[in-house]
Amino acid sequence: MIYSGTHICGHPGSVNLYGPAQNCKPRADKYFSQPCGACRLKAREEEYRRNADAARAQGLPELTGSEKQVAWATTIRANLMATLERNITWLKGKELMEWAGQVSEYQKIIVQTTSARWFIENRSVLARGPFIQKALQAQRSLSPETQSVESPAISINEQLMVRPELITQPGCVEIRITERRILAIYERNDAFRRIVYRQRFRWSAEAGAWHLKCLIQDGEPEDRAVELAMELLSGGFAVAMPSEKTRDMVIRGVYEPRHTRWIHATLSSFEVYFEREDQPARSALSALTRYPKWSNPRKCYTVPFSQFEGLCELIRLYDFRVSWAARQRLTQERARLESAACVRPVTIKKEQKDGLKQILTSSRAVLSDLMDDEV
Repeated sequence: MIYSGTHICGHPGSVNLYGPAQNCKPRADKYFSQPCGACRLKAREEEYRRNADAARAQGLPELTGSEKQVAWATTIRANLMATLERNITWLKGKELMEWAGQVSEYQKIIVQTTSARWFIENRSVLARGPFIQKALQAQRSLSPETQSVESPAISINEQLMVRPELITQPGCVEIRITERRILAIYERNDAFRRIVYRQRFRWSAEAGAWHLKCLIQDGEPEDRAVELAMELLSGGFAVAMPSEKTRDMVIRGVYEPRHTRWIHATLSSFEVYFEREDQPARSALSALTRYPKWSNPRKCYTVPFSQFEGLCELIRLYDFRVSWAARQRLTQERARLESAACVRPVTIKKEQKDGLKQILTSSRAVLSDLMDDEV
């Protein structure tokens, strides 16, 4: 439905909203309580111009990039500098002088950075503590023009490197493992990005690298790191492995492939994991168990403990892997069932008296009490 009205700036406008009328009316009122699009654009350009003038007055270096990138990044830098100033004042008030000194040092790094793209890509984490610590540790060894959190300066151990017969990509990809998290570090490259994304890695601005947090269904981090290295080698990348063990696994070509079908157990139910496109597994789960319920936060199906026999069939027929917790729970449920007393049911039939039937089937002779006495 199309709603017409006047914006807070005095300009008329209209908006097309979908849904129930009782929901659309508040949304329309909120829309018209804001300035129109032209006024918002004008206010944004004025803010960009004001921040650019302030940066020149403060003697800050000009940013490099397209016109729109520079305008946006200048505002991001101005807001960041204001936030850091407030943080420094607060830290000094709490007598946390060491932390205040670190933030001041980080301010100097920000001032020296001239890449507009860097400010835009990392705008959501620039004021966060882990990012500040990372920036201080790295000391910005890259030149200001090429600074990017996606390609941090790294020192690669050449003894852990492996390479394909034909190298088609420059540099070397570094793979790191911290607990059950894998990091893949490399310069911006579309071919590299396609490979790591296919391996379920996602970009972490805070870590400054592509990362994969290995869950129970992902198997061991070493296997996933070797699997990624194999894909990168096939793509013409040289790779630096995280350890001698993983390097030896790559050389021998030995690793456990990712298994997508898993059964895990929590305190309340079983959890069944498989790929979204795995229609045979979904159909089998519905056929062999009752009441499977989809859990959106966990991204899996939950099954009551009482349905353990159906899950055993699912494991046998569809090659599901079972976690240690799920295996223990299956054993407990089976033992509980087998320990129960086995009773043969007995049905006791109780005869119901049918007086009418007795009368109808009785003799037709006249009762002696009803007969006349003989004279």
